This record gives sequence, C-alpha cells and structure tokens, in this order.
Amino acid sequence: MKVLSVIFGVIMVMFGIGCTFTPLATFVGLGFYIAFLILIYGVLGLINGIASKSFGIHFVFSIISLILGIIILSVPGVMAAVDGMLVYLAAFWFLLQGIMTVYLAFAAKKAGEGAGWIFLLIFGILGVILGITMIANPGIMMIALGFMVGIEFAVTGFDLITIGLFA
Repeated sequence: MKVLSVIFGVIMVMFGIGCTFTPLATFVGLGFYIAFLILIYGVLGLINGIASKSFGIHFVFSIISLILGIIILSVPGVMAAVDGMLVYLAAFWFLLQGIMTVYLAFAAKKAGEGAGWIFLLIFGILGVILGITMIANPGIMMIALGFMVGIEFAVTGFDLITIGLFA
C-alpha cells in the first residue's frame, strides 16, 4: 500500500506541475471535471434512492443532476458556459465574503473585542477588491484558478508521497 501511495503521489505531482505550466488549459478542463462530479452525484443519488426506497426531493435532485451532467458533457458549448459561470461564481463569492468580513469587523469593533477587528477589516476590503477585480478581469481569474488547481495537485501528490514513505 505504501508503494501505491508513492506512485500515485508522483503521478499527482507530475500532473500538478503540468497544470501550473498550462493554467488556462487546466481551467478549461475544470468544466469537464465539474460535469463528471455532477453526473456521479446524480448516479449515486439514484442508486441510494432506489436502494432505500426513498423517492423524495433528494431523488428528484439526483435525476436533475444526472440529466445536467449528461447535457454538460454532450452538448457542444455548454461546458464553456460552465467554465464562464465558474469564474463569475468565484468572483461573487469573494465579493460577498469580503462584504461579510467587513461587516463582522465593524461588529467586532462595536463589541469591543480588541484590535483584531482591524485585521478583519483589512481582509474584508481585500476580498471586496479581489471580487471586483475578478468581475472586471475574468481572464486573470481563469489563469489563477488553473494555476491553483495545479498547485493543489502537486501538494496532494507530495502528501501521498510523504504518507507512503513515512506512515
């Protein structure tokens, strides 16, 4: 098992390095990855619903997920739309997270929780700036997401190698 962990770790590191050198191609591949996750979620939900004889809202959502996954994988152009939505979803998430952090900073200041509210305020403002920048420049976000996926693959690979060698 240790050898297998090291082998998978080396493969993950190689993929991670490859992804960091081709971040735009990696980003384009994220739509494919998301489509497969949605498809697998739908299939597993259907199996679980049939096995447990539970045909409620989770079963219906599993059917919708299965159909959506198939559509994303089979209809030309839909995967590109998923990639585009991913950029704006991440941008709005950073924007909203920044706004909430600014709100929490002022709430912490009002509650008299010391100087920690200043750090919350700084990080909140940075989140708002990042969100606005991502909305204004989605191409930068595409490259950044691809680069981050590559780094995550490499880090996961090093983790697997470490587990295989020292666990």
